[in-house]
Amino acid sequence: MEKVVNFLKSNHRIFITILGTILYLHLIFALREHLPSIANRKILFIIINDADIKAIIIQIQVLLSVAIVLNDDKRGYYISVLLNIISLWGAVIFVFYSKSPTAVPAIFTYFTAIILVTLIYTYKMRVRKHLEELKKKENELKKLAYFDGLTKVLNRKTFIDELDLHIEFYKKSNKRLFVIFMDIDNFKNINDTMGHFVGDTVLIEITKRLRQILHEEDIVGRLGGDELGIIIKHQIKEEEVNEYVRMIKDAVMKPFGKDGKVIFPTASIGVAEYPKNGSSSTELLKNSDTAMYQSKREGKNKITYFT
Repeated sequence: MEKVVNFLKSNHRIFITILGTILYLHLIFALREHLPSIANRKILFIIINDADIKAIIIQIQVLLSVAIVLNDDKRGYYISVLLNIISLWGAVIFVFYSKSPTAVPAIFTYFTAIILVTLIYTYKMRVRKHLEELKKKENELKKLAYFDGLTKVLNRKTFIDELDLHIEFYKKSNKRLFVIFMDIDNFKNINDTMGHFVGDTVLIEITKRLRQILHEEDIVGRLGGDELGIIIKHQIKEEEVNEYVRMIKDAVMKPFGKDGKVIFPTASIGVAEYPKNGSSSTELLKNSDTAMYQSKREGKNKITYFT
């Protein structure tokens, strides 16, 4: 039963279009077939003749055409135009063979209906395109607000917000997490000797590698310049932490070519543990940064755990 309900919900536009089409065709064929028996009948205080009934049917057909195109965009538009063309052609044939002008107003009405549904469809498509462009711009603005424009990883603010969020969650569950503060070694020299474009390429390549090797629960962000941060939030055994961090460091160190030159990037890494080395994002970032600078002082391209 639930599957049937879901199917009806997902396909309700098609069903409404089909029902509207059936009703339209019924008005064309079934009701007109019974016009003689309905015509010249007194309804309340009004005598309804053949012309009145035809006019009413035509107006209902126009309303159905509009309803179909409003309900079901492209498919509804084609069906609506087709139905009105059939009606228009029928009215033209009637005028041609009967030599009577009584169906001329119907010809104009059906022709007007085709123009009307075309205008509605065109307007809907323009509105939809405009909304899609607005949605696209909104997504771009969100990316600018939450992600680093160059590397496409989280920016500093979002990274810290994520860290704060997980700290609050882990307070209740007594879990731990690790914060890695990473600084690309000799990055200024790369920019100065090879150009900022190459420096940007190095950052993009390193963040790409990190996203490929990190556990799906872990988070990487750019903290500024050549500084990257990683939140290890998946529950990892104590004896596996060092191996995991070394895997991260090894991924950074893999050489890659750019403009005919081979670049051998390295990184100095500092690691702080929650709650052992801090109970807030400020403390954890400060302590992992301190550990990272200790790696720099010891000759770079090292891993230091805050103590």
